[in-house]
Amino acid sequence: MRGKKNFVFAKLVTNVSHVLLFIGLNGFKGANRHMGPLKSMKYGSLLKAIYKFSMVHQNYGK
Repeated sequence: MRGKKNFVFAKLVTNVSHVLLFIGLNGFKGANRHMGPLKSMKYGSLLKAIYKFSMVHQNYGK
C-alpha cells in the first residue's frame, strides 16, 4: 500500500510541475518562489505550502 501512495504522490508532484510550467511559473520565478523545489518536499510539507500559498493570495483584487 505504501508504494501505491508514493506513486500517487509522485504523479501529483509531476502534475503540479507541469501545471506550473504551463502557466509560466517554472523554476524559481513567480509567486511559487517561497514553496521551494517540489521534488525535495515531503507530502505533508507540500500540502502545507500549497495551503499557505492559497491563504496568502485569496484577497487579491478585492
